[in-house]
Amino acid sequence: MKKSMILFLALILLFTLAGCVPDDNSDTDIGDMRTYDDFKNKTDKEDISKTLKDKEIQEAYNSGKYPIYTTNDYPFDLEVLDYIEMPKDSNLEEKLRVITKAISERLFEGNPMDFISFEEVEGKNIAVISLDKNEDVEENLFFPSPGWRHYFQGSTGGAATATKLIENLLQREYEGEWIDGVRFDYTDDNLGFIHVAELEDIKFR
Repeated sequence: MKKSMILFLALILLFTLAGCVPDDNSDTDIGDMRTYDDFKNKTDKEDISKTLKDKEIQEAYNSGKYPIYTTNDYPFDLEVLDYIEMPKDSNLEEKLRVITKAISERLFEGNPMDFISFEEVEGKNIAVISLDKNEDVEENLFFPSPGWRHYFQGSTGGAATATKLIENLLQREYEGEWIDGVRFDYTDDNLGFIHVAELEDIKFR
C-alpha cells in the first residue's frame, strides 16, 4: 500500500513539473520575437532613410546648393525646406549673406537680419548675425510681418525659432570651409532673449 501511494505521488509530481517547463514555441515567445523584429526593421529603415537624406544633402553641396532647414514642434527634427544655389566661387561672407537673407524671407516673413562681421573667439571663427527690430511693426500695426518678438514668444515657439536660426547658419553637414560658430545680436533691449535662451551665447558647430 505504501509503495502504491509513493508511486502515485511521484507520478503527480512528475506531471506537475512537466507543466511548469516553458514551451520554446509558445505563442507568447513568438509574439515577443515578432515585436523585437518589427522594432529592429523600423530602426533599420530609419537609419537607411537618414543615410539617403545625408547623401542627398552632400550631393546638393557638391553642386553648389545649400539646404534651408525648417522644423516643427518638439522634438524639433530638422527637415529640408528648400535648397538655395550659390556660385561656387562665392566666399564665406557672401554665402552667409545669401543664407541669412533666405532664412529671413522663407522662415521669418522677411524680419530684418543680416551678417555683420566675423570675430575670433578662442581661435575660432565666429559669425555675428544681427536680428534687428522691425520698425515698421511699431509704426504700422497692420504690417504683415509680426516682428521678432512674435517668434521669440513661448517656450516651444522660441525653441523652434532658435533651432532654425542656429542650424541654418552652422550648416553642420557641410564639409568645406565654414564658420566655427555663430553669435546673434538682438537690438530690442527691452525684450532681449528672454524666451530664446539658446541665442544668448555663441553656438559652436
